[in-house]
Amino acid sequence: MRTSPARRLDGPGSRRGVLGLPGGRLELDMPLPGLHNLENAAAAALVALELGGSPEAIEQALPRFPGLARRFEVVGVTPAGIRVVDDYAHNPEKIRAALTTAQAGCDRLVAVFQPHGFGPARFMRAELALMLPRLLRARDRFCFAEIFYAGGTVARDVSSAALAADLPGSIGCAVAHDHAAVGRVGGRRSAARGHGAPDGSARSAPARPGPPVLDALGGPAPSTVVHGS
Repeated sequence: MRTSPARRLDGPGSRRGVLGLPGGRLELDMPLPGLHNLENAAAAALVALELGGSPEAIEQALPRFPGLARRFEVVGVTPAGIRVVDDYAHNPEKIRAALTTAQAGCDRLVAVFQPHGFGPARFMRAELALMLPRLLRARDRFCFAEIFYAGGTVARDVSSAALAADLPGSIGCAVAHDHAAVGRVGGRRSAARGHGAPDGSARSAPARPGPPVLDALGGPAPSTVVHGS
């Protein structure tokens, strides 16, 4: 089956497109944001068509998809309207998808990423150092939580502090050594250690209502991120 690419329309909480088919077109209306979710919907629609599903049934089913846990899951909204999002993004490409999806719906983003294991952190170190400076906007903030250690004899020869040190100081990347420090990231003055101030503390501008917070991108369990003044 030959198809034309889906036409993409941006939205902070959903994504819509059109899948061109030999016999017509199929509307894709996903209740999840992000280009990657629209591409997944297009792939699922093509599989359903190959299995005998009708375009009408597919168009009716996609808007009812509830999403999956820890896949850009909104876990809360503060009284100021700040969204807290949990996403199990565990490699650079998935981090890029989560960050760009969040950026499409906010003016300022605070992201916390916990590498899941020393081996993976070592493997993706160079790619993160190249990707994050190109991706983050001037008002965005990024923080590395401590690398998750599941035990064993793995070489612990890389750290979140080293990952943060790979990034330009202008980014203001922080390192949170515990969950309490994660909770202070993005406030008027962060107690997390990193770049951005002479004493090594990561400082950012006062928080404003509106932007979502990506909570514990890639960590084994959600951490609490508080974004406030």
